[in-house]
Amino acid sequence: PAIRAMGIPVVYDLNDLHPHFYPAARDEAEQMFRKLLDSATEVVASSAALNEEAGRGIIIGNGVDLETFRGREDGPRPEELTRGPAGTWNRTVMYVGSVDDRLDLGILRRTLESLAADTTGTGVALVGRVFDHVRGAVRSLEEAFPENLLLTGRIPNPRLPAMMSHA
Repeated sequence: PAIRAMGIPVVYDLNDLHPHFYPAARDEAEQMFRKLLDSATEVVASSAALNEEAGRGIIIGNGVDLETFRGREDGPRPEELTRGPAGTWNRTVMYVGSVDDRLDLGILRRTLESLAADTTGTGVALVGRVFDHVRGAVRSLEEAFPENLLLTGRIPNPRLPAMMSHA
């Protein structure tokens, strides 16, 4: 509000619905989110759903820095993809991002069930932070499908192209 009071435009880059990240403090997070919206001169959302939540603004969809990935060829498999059952996979399906309630764990379960019955050696790697509110459900999947699911945790951005080139 102080910056806007000086006549300086303020743009809120709305790329996540943060109140969903903090279920234990959801009301407080929602109030902070609404305060940010009220303080912003303009809102730029990364999806139609977030734009609708904001009630205003424009949509600029998420993109990938293609230069980071352009010209990459499969090099050696990153160490995370050589450990345990992942080291035997012929193919890897990879999700890169926060593992939270935006990831449909029901679809993931059905995918893993299908892969467990498959003999082609395909597995799923989840690359990213597992949020506390889904940790139990994700551990359950990890226990049920130990040969087909790999959780890597966070991987530094500069290493992601090498990881993704194997998916």
